[in-house]
Parts: sequence; C-alpha cells; structure tokens
Amino acid sequence: MKKFKKKLTQNNGMGMIEIIIIILILLAIAIIFRQQISNIVTEVLQKVKTDLLGF
Repeated sequence: MKKFKKKLTQNNGMGMIEIIIIILILLAIAIIFRQQISNIVTEVLQKVKTDLLGF
C-alpha cells in the first residue's frame, strides 16, 4: 500500500492515473455502444461462417 501511495504522489504516478481514466472512458463507451458492437461482431462472424462453409 505504501508503494501505491508513493506512486500517486510522484510525477510518475500521474501517468498511472491517466491510464486509469482512459480505461474508464473506454469502458463507458463500450457500455454505451454495446448493442451496436454486438451487432457488428455477429455480422462479421456470420460472414466468416458463410465464407468458410462456401469454401
């Protein structure tokens, strides 16, 4: 725990906070657009399946 607090107080710790914020933003975008993402993945997988069966 001391190492974690030390990293937060150092300038290098700011990079870690920025990475956490970016991850949270990406998760929020994924949650908001999960239905669209799911539809795209389903369409791609169906296309791959039909291409493989037609081959």
